[in-house]
Amino acid sequence: MSQPAFSVLAHPRLVVLEGLDGSGKTTLCNTLQTELGAQLVINPPRCRKAARAQADALPEAEKRAWYLESNSLAIHEAEAHLASGHWVVMDRSIASTLAFGRAHLGHPASLEVVPEGAVLPHFYLLLISEEERQRRAGSRQLAQTREERQLIDSPSFRQLVLQGYLQLRGVPLLAEGAPEDRSEEHTSELQSLTNLVCRLLLEKK
Repeated sequence: MSQPAFSVLAHPRLVVLEGLDGSGKTTLCNTLQTELGAQLVINPPRCRKAARAQADALPEAEKRAWYLESNSLAIHEAEAHLASGHWVVMDRSIASTLAFGRAHLGHPASLEVVPEGAVLPHFYLLLISEEERQRRAGSRQLAQTREERQLIDSPSFRQLVLQGYLQLRGVPLLAEGAPEDRSEEHTSELQSLTNLVCRLLLEKK
């Protein structure tokens, strides 16, 4: 694997990417994994892949409990890689569980609803690309989940999910591969990561 593409980050970091289904997040995670020479952590973890379809069919409260448990397994996997000196790229985090769960209740997520003891990334990069999401949604041949259909059919639900992501410390990246103007919140580390992801976004267009 390649070494990190910039030198300002001397120590391994957890890089979390979030975004609506079809935003190109998973593809970018794979590219970023190679760019950083990182370990890739999928959330929910691969060991729970077979149970995911069944979990998605559960009543909402039970479904969220399953995802919260999966979030815990994924973050522990990420922490183990970090402790071994590896960079980690994570595809989704507890932010997704909270953003979608609260949106189903008609409210955006916020830091106040993070469960005690849960690990929320200090920051994560949120892909916002409605054009890409619609293109991918239209080209997918697999059956859509209830939430994927709801994201397509309900602009208000989609807006609640996005608002929740932002209130959970998401750093938004616009469709053009540029960060939203929130420079006062960017440390040099965050800015370097953001710049790298933006470059990768532009290269894949």
